[in-house]
Amino acid sequence: MRDFKDAHGSTGQYQGRARVYGRAGEACSRCGGIIQRIMQGQRATYFCAGCQRR
Repeated sequence: MRDFKDAHGSTGQYQGRARVYGRAGEACSRCGGIIQRIMQGQRATYFCAGCQRR
């Protein structure tokens, strides 16, 4: 995500909008809770337990 470039060589915009991706162990910008990272298969999932709907 951080090194994404489209077919024209422009950088992607998603990483500027991601609120939890790659921020495990940091404080959530919404509630102040700690962002967690879990592995599902061989993929990482980042979430804030306080904000995540159940």
